[in-house]
Amino acid sequence: MARVAQLLGEIDFPALLAALPTDEAEAASLIGNGADRIVGGPKKYLLRHFTAMREFYRGASQRQLLVVHWWD
Repeated sequence: MARVAQLLGEIDFPALLAALPTDEAEAASLIGNGADRIVGGPKKYLLRHFTAMREFYRGASQRQLLVVHWWD
């Protein structure tokens, strides 16, 4: 968990988003998967959710918790 939190902390996500076109519709078209329907634009949405994920993993690591993913 600590390693995941560390790696997420090293990602410059705004720089990744800066690689997308400045036009939100064009960026949404490149992202695909319904990104054109995101209210407020895909860049804000992605940044908000990436930041939440990074904070979640940081907090879980500090508390020495584990994250289990299960699907079938």
